[in-house]
Parts: sequence; structure tokens; C-alpha cells
Amino acid sequence: MTKKMDRRTALKIMGAGALGIVGLAAGVANRQLFIDFLDKDKQQDQSNVAAIDTTLYKPSGTQLSRLGFGCMRLPLKGGEAIDTELAEKMIDYAYRRGVNYFDTAYMYHGGKSETFIGQALKKYARESFFLVDKMPTYMVLVLMMLNVFFRNSLTVAKQLILTITCCTMFMTEMNLIMFILNKAF
Repeated sequence: MTKKMDRRTALKIMGAGALGIVGLAAGVANRQLFIDFLDKDKQQDQSNVAAIDTTLYKPSGTQLSRLGFGCMRLPLKGGEAIDTELAEKMIDYAYRRGVNYFDTAYMYHGGKSETFIGQALKKYARESFFLVDKMPTYMVLVLMMLNVFFRNSLTVAKQLILTITCCTMFMTEMNLIMFILNKAF
């Protein structure tokens, strides 16, 4: 039986893991040791692992993890390219612990984050996670560009995107436009 973990405990545990990830990104930790840790964890019995606390997401009636996995600062290999092996193992680690909320954006990793997360999550049942992608509204000069960015995000993330959010002061107007565009498809 899977144990439940409250948000505070999860943040403490995941925070320690985040410090390790930061150390790895800074070149302080040995990449192979981190990969070995994640591989060993995957092989261990997961029945005693405490799951991240969830909350009801009312629009779909499903449980959403209170802790999400952001893809803004994935580990890099060679300075610029996403270290896909390590980043995928990190995502799998979080998923095994009940994280089902993943966040990306068009501008993360020079446009490569959406493609990466789409590939990394395709092994899991689509209804088992939430993928949120932020539209770069600061780049939208005319309304038709919204359509282009929206379609690109859906294509790049391999149709996995559940919600497109807009990062702008005009959230209400942009959400209305996104709703209209969503209905148009």
C-alpha cells in the first residue's frame, strides 16, 4: 500500500533532491553517480514509497499532485543540449513518487523543452498526468500568431498538452482567446 505524504514533507524531501540537482548542474556532483542512484531507485520495491499529496482538480474530477515538475532548468549536456538520459530519469523518479503535474513552456531550453517532455511522458497513460504549456504571449504581435503558437505547442508535445496557459497581465482576455481557438480546432 502506498503511503500519503503531506506537502511540507514532500517539499523537504524533494528540496534536498533539488539541491542535488543544482549541484549536478553546477558540476559539483558526478553525473554518473546521480544516474546510478536513479537507476537503483527504479529497481527497488516502490510499495513503501510515500506518494506526494494530491488535491482534486475540479474541472476534470481527477487528482492533481500538489508538487509539480518544472522543465525550465533541465540538466544540460555539453552546455546547451538537454541531457535527455538524466532528465528522463528525473521525470520517472518524480512520476514514481506521485508527481503528475508537469510544466513546460515554448521558451524553455530554446524551444526544446516541449519536445523533450512530450517524448519523456509518452510511456505513461495520457490520463495519468497533467502537462501544462505556457504560450509566449509577449511574442504574439497579431491574433493569427496565437493560432500558430497553439498549433505548434500541440504538435511539438505530441498532442499531450492538457492546458495552455497565458503568462500576461491580460490573463482573462488571453484565456478567452485561447478558449475560442481551442473550440475552433
